Amino acid sequence: MPETPISLLERLRLRPDATSWQRLVDLYTPLIRAWIGRNMVQSSDADDVVQEVMGILVKELPQFRHDLRPGAFRRWLRFVTVNRLRTFWRTGKAVPLAAGGSDFNPILDQLEDSESNLSRLWMRNTIGMSLAA
Repeated sequence: MPETPISLLERLRLRPDATSWQRLVDLYTPLIRAWIGRNMVQSSDADDVVQEVMGILVKELPQFRHDLRPGAFRRWLRFVTVNRLRTFWRTGKAVPLAAGGSDFNPILDQLEDSESNLSRLWMRNTIGMSLAA
């Protein structure tokens, strides 16, 4: 996955425009879908969660402050995605497709913790070695 230019994030924070939003959507929708897909969400439900994540980005990106560490935006985006998944499952809109039970809260808690082994594995497998921006 290509790096996210900090200039794009700053433009969206300070002077958002349709072209910049489309670039962000094009860059990150596949990544968000991959993260959601790893949690075995049905395709139609995944579309809903992606839309919710994008809605949060529109509202919250102006408050996002990049700390200039590699992967800062993706960590924040993953946090937003995990919370949207948690909310989605708690509202009863969807039932996870996993075998062996449906209690995903402990798994989501691990994914939310960037220091957990599961979170590190997810990051390594999802976005590979490129954690910039």
